[in-house]
Amino acid sequence: MKNTIKNIFTVLAVCAMCASCSKEDSDFSATPLGTVKVTSATTSFEALASQGKVETDAPVYAAYTNCPEWLKVTVNENVVELATETNTTTESRNASLIIKKAEEDSLVLSIIQKGYVLYIDGQKSFMLRSDDAATIETSVNCSLVSDDSPVKLTSLVNWITPSFKDNVITLEVAENTTGYLRKGYVACELSGALDTIEVTQYEFSKDYAGKYALMYKTLTEEGGISDEFQNYIVVINDTSMVFVLDEFDWHVKSRFDESKFAIVIEGGQYMGKMSISDKSVPVALSFIDQTANTLFDNSGEMFCSLAYSPDMKTLFGQFQGTAYVDDNGNPAPALGMTIDVFYCDHFCEETKIGTKDWLFAPMLVRIPRKQE
Repeated sequence: MKNTIKNIFTVLAVCAMCASCSKEDSDFSATPLGTVKVTSATTSFEALASQGKVETDAPVYAAYTNCPEWLKVTVNENVVELATETNTTTESRNASLIIKKAEEDSLVLSIIQKGYVLYIDGQKSFMLRSDDAATIETSVNCSLVSDDSPVKLTSLVNWITPSFKDNVITLEVAENTTGYLRKGYVACELSGALDTIEVTQYEFSKDYAGKYALMYKTLTEEGGISDEFQNYIVVINDTSMVFVLDEFDWHVKSRFDESKFAIVIEGGQYMGKMSISDKSVPVALSFIDQTANTLFDNSGEMFCSLAYSPDMKTLFGQFQGTAYVDDNGNPAPALGMTIDVFYCDHFCEETKIGTKDWLFAPMLVRIPRKQE
């Protein structure tokens, strides 16, 4: 009985001591975690070095980042000031910003900085139709442009001089005295990003117009195609191909296709006249299809893309194209041309007198100016 009473008093004493400790600790109540509130924040930055800030609803105890090499952090009362270094790569990068209101009261913000962009958002392909010296410009979209200009320009030819200022690339093109079309490139580079500008320069009257040999294989007496080439001499200008003949005044309407650098002619067209038995009769240029049929309509079109030999001494090309286009819009490949003679200006099989010449595998070879 005495031990039981003693135990009861012991328990009561311990309870009293515990009650006393609990009361004393209540004077130092803990602050719940995560009470930091952001009122405004800059969390996304461009590639170029810049500043931003994060504002909170109360003074900041401390702030720091896991990427101090490019993100600088400064605390000023309830403002965390941020400063980024220039991102000189094309890849974006991320950092964690830890803001503390107290030792155990913090939040984490994700900060992102974009990688730089560099591309030509202006014209990238220029066609200069004169051999005169010229200045051309195009614009660049570059997020890293600064006074020391990070854009590197390299001309791959010696006749283009590039420069860069205020997001504009300027190309100084020298006079073309080569006597032929030329093409050059300028590379625009920035830390691995690359774009290219193409400049093509020519002048038709100087670089394409002139005297050519219209070479071809003809039909043999046995009905085959000859092995050796024959030729007419023609003079090409911007509207026609004129045959140089003493006895005839022949010409074919033509045009220059800049997309192919080609001389283009249509079939079934009037060329001029010739004399048969003291009678002047019309002559027409027609196309031959793959079955060796001659077509007298003008739905076909043949073109001769002109290119230079590797030594740049010979300008030449072979004619190809369509003999005609049927009613369903299907083209028939052309095998060659014929020069046909007719009784009248209505060109068809019934009015045809005969074929003056067969031109298989026709091609143009320019005659050097000094030999014209």
